[in-house]
Amino acid sequence: MNYHRPLKYLLRRSLVVMTMVMLMFISGMSALLLSRYSNAGFLLVWPVLGDFVLPLCFVLLAQIFRNRLCAVIAVLSAFLCVILRITALIIRKETFMPLGLDSVLLLWEHTDHNGLRAVFGRYYLLWGIPLLLLVLSAVIYFCGRVWYASRNKRRIIPDSWITVFAILFVISIAASSVYVFSRRRKVQDDAMASNLVRPVPVVVAELAGDIVDMALEKNDDCGYFPENLPEESAEILYAANIESMKAQGAETAAEPAKYDKIIIIACESLDLDFISAYNSGMPADITPNLDWLFRENISYVNCFSASQPTSWGLTALLMSRLDYRRELNAPGNPSLFSIGRKLGYAGYYFSPVSGLFGNNRKTYMKLFGGTLDHFFFLEELQKKFTAVSKSVWGIADFELFDMVLKVMRAPKFPQRFIAVISTIDIHPPYTVAGKPECRHKYTSPFLNALHSFDCHLGWFIRRIMDDPALYGPRTLIVLTADHSATHGENYLKRENFNPSRIPLIFITPSTEPLKELDYSKYCSSIDVTPTLVRLIGGNIPRSFMGRDLHEKKNCAISRTPGHLMFVHRPGEDKPLVLKLGEKNYDSPEKQAFNDYFNLYYSK
Repeated sequence: MNYHRPLKYLLRRSLVVMTMVMLMFISGMSALLLSRYSNAGFLLVWPVLGDFVLPLCFVLLAQIFRNRLCAVIAVLSAFLCVILRITALIIRKETFMPLGLDSVLLLWEHTDHNGLRAVFGRYYLLWGIPLLLLVLSAVIYFCGRVWYASRNKRRIIPDSWITVFAILFVISIAASSVYVFSRRRKVQDDAMASNLVRPVPVVVAELAGDIVDMALEKNDDCGYFPENLPEESAEILYAANIESMKAQGAETAAEPAKYDKIIIIACESLDLDFISAYNSGMPADITPNLDWLFRENISYVNCFSASQPTSWGLTALLMSRLDYRRELNAPGNPSLFSIGRKLGYAGYYFSPVSGLFGNNRKTYMKLFGGTLDHFFFLEELQKKFTAVSKSVWGIADFELFDMVLKVMRAPKFPQRFIAVISTIDIHPPYTVAGKPECRHKYTSPFLNALHSFDCHLGWFIRRIMDDPALYGPRTLIVLTADHSATHGENYLKRENFNPSRIPLIFITPSTEPLKELDYSKYCSSIDVTPTLVRLIGGNIPRSFMGRDLHEKKNCAISRTPGHLMFVHRPGEDKPLVLKLGEKNYDSPEKQAFNDYFNLYYSK
């Protein structure tokens, strides 16, 4: 057999292809070695080139072995790169996260009808289904053309593949440009600073590695493991009053209950900066009721969201724990509901969205099901009140508040209870509904929804205050947020949506039990439940990661699903940021806070 002819043909017909393949390969491999980059030109070039590594490798195989199947796989891999690049762009826009396992899992948890409708609009099916059919038709068409045209062994790479190549190039360069030029300044020291734009092969390799690590990771260690705290780290944590008696194996002693009625309002994505009494940059009188509550009650100005999104935030708030997924894999740790039930408090949870969204009913039943007496999701509320959905997500907040009042005013409603109310109106795509006086035309749908929510919230709290059966010396209303702002049309002009300040307002006619609180101290959502446990006369369990606000702790601890931990402390402009699970940290403090996390989630 004469090997010179095919080699000569390959060099003559595919020199450009081979050169490009080598460039793509070198570019992709360099991505594994370069962890940080800042030059915009380089940012645009190497991710785009890297996207073509996989397709062009199959092109090269098809050309060398004259194989039509490899040519078709080259087309399919090119379309896969297009899909991944578009997905990365959507995730970046919606979550400020790079495409990785954590962002994919978050996207998957929210990929149902309600989630898609919220992200892409109420009528997304009208254009989404035709678009999906168009993409599938394009894939089938180009694969067919390549298969048919490459029947001639001398022309294994037809013009159809060049068309796909051009489409991928345009989309890659456009997506990378959006990434680069949306960065007004360098992102704070975190994983996104170095991984905003990555070639698709690198993303796929990292996803595969993360999936393997997750499969091998022990997920059944959730509780309290004092043996995991090294002496050096213990000294740092003791000095900061983050760990003290708990690390020695003691529970905080119980005191007599101060309140019988606990109402927690976990407002959706309510950043402290949205309250005009706190932030003079907000439009005047946009939040008159929040302003009133903020000024007239016990209000923290340095309380931070412990985690996000909502499922993570509520776990941090009600369980004083920071790892939602591990809690699901090893349920059984105490929560505000479980402790309250032992003390005679009935548990109620109200949510305006479907229990099917994010599988919330199943997951909350797993976390709280044995100790929470009453779930009220969209389905239960519609069945009980024949509610009409007023929000893209389900029930608008004005209807939700009205239903909660009716439940609480029922003749057989218990005298001792813990009720948690989760709202939704200021989550995209934003809801403005209900009372005419609550509607206003601001410059954006977000601001309109914020004003509407504020108006209905004020109506709800005033109705509670006007009802002697609900509001008295033994009543405590806690107004906070499930997490800090993650959307708000980026009204705050942030480079990322890492956990930030949220409201924490204690509303009660009897402030004597709260007189020792220092409202200027730094804290986060994980510190709320330990404080409430003390106020209802319970023992604060060792498994709680937060501390009672009456204690000396003065720092706010937060984390993201992307394994970043933030420690905010007074007198410091920037938080201490560490990547959980690193082997070597550049400071003893970072090591100490990593060990603090392992104190509750051993490995």
